[in-house]
Amino acid sequence: MRFLEERRKRIEREKRLKAAGNLAFGTLVGATFGVLFAPKAGEETREDIANAAKEAADKAQATLEDVKSEANAKLEEAKLKASLMAEQVGEVKNQAVKTVKQSADDISKTLKDSKKELDENLKVAKEEVDEKTKELKEKAKAVGEEVKEGAKDIKDDVEKTGKEVKEAVKDGAKEVKKDAKDAKEDVKDKANK
Repeated sequence: MRFLEERRKRIEREKRLKAAGNLAFGTLVGATFGVLFAPKAGEETREDIANAAKEAADKAQATLEDVKSEANAKLEEAKLKASLMAEQVGEVKNQAVKTVKQSADDISKTLKDSKKELDENLKVAKEEVDEKTKELKEKAKAVGEEVKEGAKDIKDDVEKTGKEVKEAVKDGAKEVKKDAKDAKEDVKDKANK
């Protein structure tokens, strides 16, 4: 159940990251076309292109910062959960040890003349403690691995999104540069005619 919830959260996070990348790219493309088709002089158009590219890069950077911030918050949340679980494991272990000690004292007081029975009860109690300790260790290990896996997924998601945004901005800048060059040549050709 917990695994499914974590998976659902990861899928939602991936969708948000993709949407943020698409938003940055769409903003860049929209600004580029808006500037290119605006009836302005070449100098103003180049300035507008530069401003639009800077604005798109700033928006992409802000989106990346938001994603990083969210990833860090999720990582801190996972660390806190792991810490709380570790405390709970310690409390359960202490309570189990306390319970076993109390049981041993009670058995010792009431069954002094029956050493064989006492030894058998202590053996059973020790096995229970060992089994409970083993279970708790396995749970703690599983939680640690989940936290580690979640942190790796978050890191990978952030890196992937950063690369995608960078590539989208880079591609958009290339297209803007090419379109600006073409527009410049068109203006030159029109001026020469």
